[in-house]
Amino acid sequence: MLTPGQLSGRFVVVGISGGIAAYKAIEVCRQLVDAGAHVAPIMTPDAERFIGKTTVSALCSEPVHTSLWDDASPIPHTRLGQRADVIVVADSSNWKVGIPALTTSLRGLVDGTIEVQVLEHAVHSGMYGGAALNSVHALMQVLGAVVPRDGRVPGALLEGTADPTAAEVDAWGTLPPGEEQLRQAGGRPADPSAADEFVLRTTMLPSVDVHGIRAADPSLVATVIPAVAEATVSCRIPPGADADALAATMRALLEAACPEGAEVQVEGLGVAGSSRLDPGDPVIAA
Repeated sequence: MLTPGQLSGRFVVVGISGGIAAYKAIEVCRQLVDAGAHVAPIMTPDAERFIGKTTVSALCSEPVHTSLWDDASPIPHTRLGQRADVIVVADSSNWKVGIPALTTSLRGLVDGTIEVQVLEHAVHSGMYGGAALNSVHALMQVLGAVVPRDGRVPGALLEGTADPTAAEVDAWGTLPPGEEQLRQAGGRPADPSAADEFVLRTTMLPSVDVHGIRAADPSLVATVIPAVAEATVSCRIPPGADADALAATMRALLEAACPEGAEVQVEGLGVAGSSRLDPGDPVIAA
């Protein structure tokens, strides 16, 4: 591990991605420069939503890079990698002072939109309530096929979920308790076991969340049965699982749960794969 005294004269590439930790990356760059390092910053497009290139460029040893082809070098896409003594990816903040965060396991993502249609147009509940299919009720039934119960998604979505290694479990023991992490974020436990299983659930297990629902306007005094209801939903893919396979499974579960007489469309199931590194690897340990 390099000490501040060993950073003098080193060529350090700092990668900054989109996230709240981007603000702290500014301080990382400043301290590296103060230690005598030559700092070459790289920013993703999303990082620019949090901090400005001008600020980062001013604190570093050269202007921010946002493309492989920024440099005037004959082979610009390899210059930074070839020159770097150290590469720092500043994409997360510390758990607390003295406890740095290093991501070795990251869940993937499947997300999309679900639309359920039951009528050609809205009808009055006074005349048809109890007899006509309600799109919101149908959507609730469809979503019920994938949302978790007691912290676990349906068994079909657990396919490919791996057990944590002993090294991972040991590392979890150094982290703040789940109850504290939820409290600091302003969150409440989803069930009695959520706080105790916080790290397991947020790193190794799949999770399904509904992000938004739209049907009739609730601000209007209109006792109608809505014809169409839609929701945005996502599933976090556990490390090592087949994201494409789980996306297909999720679609099948949603479609199979659609009640008779309703039509469901599952659209835009984008897929981003998961990743997992061995926390005991010598590179990680260093």
